[in-house]
Amino acid sequence: MKLRTLSAIALVVSAVHASPSMAFGLPSIPGISGSNSAPSLNVDALSTQQTQLLTSMAVSLLNLSKAQAMMFRALGDDERAQAAQHTADSLSGGTLTGKDDMKKALDSSLDLNDYAKKDIAKAGTLSGESKAMFAKSLVPYGVGTAGLVNAGKKAAEAGQSLTHTIDPTILFKLSSLLYVAKEAPTLMSAFGSTTSQLVTYATSQGIDTSAIKVAGASMGD
Repeated sequence: MKLRTLSAIALVVSAVHASPSMAFGLPSIPGISGSNSAPSLNVDALSTQQTQLLTSMAVSLLNLSKAQAMMFRALGDDERAQAAQHTADSLSGGTLTGKDDMKKALDSSLDLNDYAKKDIAKAGTLSGESKAMFAKSLVPYGVGTAGLVNAGKKAAEAGQSLTHTIDPTILFKLSSLLYVAKEAPTLMSAFGSTTSQLVTYATSQGIDTSAIKVAGASMGD
C-alpha cells in the first residue's frame, strides 16, 4: 500500500517538467462552440460522473489538507497548520456541494500550497519529531495529489463531449465538471512542482524516498 502511494507521488514528480496536459494524458478542452444539438450527448451520465467527481475531489482535497497541516506543523508554521486543519475539517463530510464549494476548497489548498513552497525553501534541519511528522505527511499528500490527477484527467475527457454544446441549461448543470476540466493543468502544475520540492527537501533531511525513485523509473516502461 505504501509503495502504491509513493508511486502516486512519483507520477507527479516525473511529469512536472512536461506540459501538464501532455504529461498526464489530458486532452485539451476547446472553447464551447457549435450548435445546441449534440446527438450523442448523455447528460444524465455526465451528471452522474460529475457527482462522482465531486466526491473524489473532496476526498483528494481532504488528504491534501491533512498533509499540509502536518507539513506546516513539522516546519513550525502554526498559523498555516491551523488554516490547513480548518480546510480538512470542512471537508470531513466527504463531499462538495457544487462548483462554488469546490472552488473555495481548491483556492484554500492552492494558497496553502504556495506557503508550503516558501516554508520548505527556507527550512533548516528538522528535529527528530519534526522529521517524523514531515515523513508522515508524504502519504496523504501522495494520495491527494494522485486523486487530483485522476479527477482532472477524467473531467477533461468528459469535457470533450461538451465541446459542441451551447445549451446554457446543460452547461450550468455540468459547471463543476467543466470547472475541474479547465483547472486541471493548473492544479497538476502547482502541486506537482511542490511535490518535487518536498521530495528534494525530504531527501536532504535523510527521509527515505527511494521507493519514489523506483516507482518513477518503472513508469517509464
